[in-house]
Amino acid sequence: MAESVLVRCPVCRREHTYTTPVYPCPCGAPVTPPVLRAMPPVQVRHRTWAGSWVALRCDGCGSVDEWPQPELGCECGTVLRLPVARQGPGSMPGAARSPG
Repeated sequence: MAESVLVRCPVCRREHTYTTPVYPCPCGAPVTPPVLRAMPPVQVRHRTWAGSWVALRCDGCGSVDEWPQPELGCECGTVLRLPVARQGPGSMPGAARSPG
């Protein structure tokens, strides 16, 4: 389910309400990026392809796919990237761990 997050631009200090997007998993379940409210947004100074995607796990089928990293454009011209809890294969609860 989409949630609204209050985001403050670190450049001009304006506050914005950001609604997290909901992406459709191939299984039909909704996938929503878990935005970390306690972490400040990061100013995007140089965009890279790898930095524009985040791995998210579907709660319906458990598959991990890459989806667009949540970003917000401020009125001052700054692009902000919102921090998301990483959900790659190694960070999943119950994921296989290497022995050691």
